[in-house]
Amino acid sequence: MVAPAASRRCVLTFQEEAWDQAWPEITRLLPAHWREIALDQEQIALDMDVAAYEGLARQGILQVMSARTATGELVGYFLAFIRTHVHYRTSLTAFEDMYYLAPAYRRGWAGVRFFQALEASWRARGVQRAVISYKLHFHEGRMGRLLTWLGWKPTEAVWTKLL
Repeated sequence: MVAPAASRRCVLTFQEEAWDQAWPEITRLLPAHWREIALDQEQIALDMDVAAYEGLARQGILQVMSARTATGELVGYFLAFIRTHVHYRTSLTAFEDMYYLAPAYRRGWAGVRFFQALEASWRARGVQRAVISYKLHFHEGRMGRLLTWLGWKPTEAVWTKLL
């Protein structure tokens, strides 16, 4: 599935990709993503469990959605786990793992179109519900405003504590 999105800088396309194809490029964006968003960086290092992701990909649970420029450069990604919920065995749920769009591409409608393409891919798979989180400290929670505009609603609060 490819959906174009106009940005002030370029046109982006959004598509599902195989984990093993996208992962090498994702690793180039991860450090900037981690520095920008992660809390407690002094105590908890970024250390991706690649084998776990590979296993989820083999099981058909891991979804990788990419955002690419017209030249094919990866500038964003959305990783989700699509599976039944342990409480609802007959209903597919998309669980967000992580998502990122490089700052230079967060203008215009690029982010909205990224999420619209993602939601369309979930509908095509038969997903009934999606669960996503965002960091409240990041740009004063502006992700919440975007999600609200897209029709999402807050349903739970997640609290963390560094031990």
